Amino acid sequence: MTAAPTPIAILNCPSRRIPQLFTCNNGEYNCAFAASVVRSDYAGNGGDNNIVDSTQCSQPSTYAQGDSAAYWVGFPAQTGVCVAHSQLSMANITDGANNTYLVGEKYLSPDNYFNGADAGDNEDAYTGLNWDMVRTAVTPGSGTPPYNYQQPLQDTPGNTTCWNFGSAHPSGFGMAFCDGSVHRISFYIDLETHRRLCNRADGLPVDFSKF
Repeated sequence: MTAAPTPIAILNCPSRRIPQLFTCNNGEYNCAFAASVVRSDYAGNGGDNNIVDSTQCSQPSTYAQGDSAAYWVGFPAQTGVCVAHSQLSMANITDGANNTYLVGEKYLSPDNYFNGADAGDNEDAYTGLNWDMVRTAVTPGSGTPPYNYQQPLQDTPGNTTCWNFGSAHPSGFGMAFCDGSVHRISFYIDLETHRRLCNRADGLPVDFSKF
């Protein structure tokens, strides 16, 4: 393992923490253990349902099962652009690349910037589909549709939620869209607009005046 213990400046927001190594709280299953790893201040768009983390949906029990196409038939569909066992083409983003989040800043409690105690920041930046690297518009534990949705948040001591987008900045958080544009989004963005921006294919328009 060489990537996980190598600091990379673009993985961290200077307003939150400098590029550095953190004690590894959880080991990986598909690579050698590293005692110190990098963590990311950014997360991909997981969509507007509650299938964001690999622990929230069934997983193959063996590599052979995971390599079988039959296993993945009927696998729960994620609505964002970071999805399990799949590659998306631009054609799959039917709402339009300029109307869909790609990746942006994730929420993190200042209490846990450096200790790895946050469930959304306790593994390395290469861990894959989990709360560390993917965020959503859905409130944790909201179950099946209709879901409850959540605002992006400014980093707040004492609040350890691990699904929100957000940042340490006072005025909002940065999001890159699938067309390559970057926008500063208000923490008070209209919640329905935020949800629509998380869903790549709900067919609903986005009002840019609402963020």
